[in-house]
Amino acid sequence: MPTSDPALIDQIARDMSAAPPAAGIGSLEGIARWYNEDVEQTLADIDVPIRLINSDYRPTNTRAGQALTASFEATLVSGVGHFLMQEDPARFNAIMAELLNR
Repeated sequence: MPTSDPALIDQIARDMSAAPPAAGIGSLEGIARWYNEDVEQTLADIDVPIRLINSDYRPTNTRAGQALTASFEATLVSGVGHFLMQEDPARFNAIMAELLNR
């Protein structure tokens, strides 16, 4: 995100790149497999509300989530990138508190 703090970007990049490549590759393979094979059944089996806090930096397919489970709700946050909980922790925490208090 162009407005993200360069020092935070550097810190996240260092942290992410410090992990063994096999961990990153395995994570991506696992999420891709889950998304392509198991997501519908997984979401159908969840019996608690599903709440998403996501940046609007990239599109979020909220309709797909709502189609898979009635309890799906997304809160989209502007002005932050993928690591919104680190870029704007106060706003993230306020949204999280509000969701938990409901």
